[in-house]
Amino acid sequence: MQGLKWITGAALLAATVLTAPAAHAELGVDWEVAATQHPFSGRQGTAFVEFDGKLWGIGGVRYNACTESVWTGSEWGWECIRYEDLYYSDVWFSEDGSNWTKVLDALPFEISTLFDYQTIAFNGQLYLFQNDRLPAYRTTDGREWEQLSSEVWGDAYVVFESKLIHISNVRRATTDGVNWTRLPDNGVLGPFGYGGIRVTVYNGSVYAFQSQRVWRTTDFYEWTELEGNTDELDVFSERDVNLFAFAGKLWLGGGFIFPGASGPRLGGSLWSSLDGANWTRVIADYRLTREEGTLLPFNGAIYTLAGRGPQYAYRSVASCDELLGGEPHTADVSGCGTISLSELLRVIQLFSTQGYDCDDNTEDGYAARANSHKIGSEGSPDGEGATEGLIEDNVPPCDRHSADFEDPAWRITLPELLRMVQLYNAGAYHCCLDSEDGFCPGK
Repeated sequence: MQGLKWITGAALLAATVLTAPAAHAELGVDWEVAATQHPFSGRQGTAFVEFDGKLWGIGGVRYNACTESVWTGSEWGWECIRYEDLYYSDVWFSEDGSNWTKVLDALPFEISTLFDYQTIAFNGQLYLFQNDRLPAYRTTDGREWEQLSSEVWGDAYVVFESKLIHISNVRRATTDGVNWTRLPDNGVLGPFGYGGIRVTVYNGSVYAFQSQRVWRTTDFYEWTELEGNTDELDVFSERDVNLFAFAGKLWLGGGFIFPGASGPRLGGSLWSSLDGANWTRVIADYRLTREEGTLLPFNGAIYTLAGRGPQYAYRSVASCDELLGGEPHTADVSGCGTISLSELLRVIQLFSTQGYDCDDNTEDGYAARANSHKIGSEGSPDGEGATEGLIEDNVPPCDRHSADFEDPAWRITLPELLRMVQLYNAGAYHCCLDSEDGFCPGK
């Protein structure tokens, strides 16, 4: 028998987490188990989103799930005698991608059984948009939800330049999540038909994927189709494919193996690109082969979970260099991409002295100046054009502190200290080539 049943509760099973991959692990190639048991195993259509520093999961369905079994007494053991479609509208979050906490057994409003809905974080709130002629909602905590509109808009949403943008055959924008303005168009349908659009922000532009074609825009009026090897992207069903930016690259992957007249179609591939036009297949792997599953970045790793396919959740962890696009700031000794207050105070300490030396015995590898020594203007001891500086004679040479990017070398100046304050206030930083110190504020 087959039926339809809504599930309003489920017990959380303890996650089993394996150790992290070896230090030489390659992002997208090497994967570890994030959890052997989690609330979304086998669910299709679950909506996942990063919000408030957590990974959130909402709803989903298990089609043709066995809900009743009998013991046969034979070598076959248990036999299922009842199959039902189990629908969920529960809300969960995870702080580590492995262990999940339930917020709600069921949403306090009707949710689409088509599971054609999307979640996105904007202006400190979590938004849920759905088709099937159902309204949109938003929340700040996952418990209390505010209904926004009865208008039905599907396809894709993206946050760009402090606006929430809806992308379909028409484009709309809002700054408050309530009042929408239709964006100008050039009278042409644009690159998209209806459904199956995947969008993300990368390097100051919005990129969109549909049917093995990639487009780029900065104004949602003019769209440029990127020419390269996009026709080689072996991802076919847009409902199962995920596009995102992470660790300085565009990523496209997921998919499901569909048998066809010409044989099975490939699925489970992961591709990366630096420009959106030229793509490199990183891996083709069964762990990524999931029907209506999810592939997304969170907490310094790429996660794949839910969907019809593998029951485990997996992740591929990025190195600090991959996340930042280069080597971390030497002041960043406790994290990867953030300057803490104690790290800023350490730079202030070095600034308040007459200079600094190399010292392998300190956490950051530097110490306040001790003895006079000639150092070159580029920071090498006794170099040509040496200026008066101080460095321990018995300490081996090392690279200058990242905060010390101007002359005189081996001394942190007020402008350099103010630059450190700027990186601290930004809450995050990343490597960039077009700045004087090699770093830029923000992720």
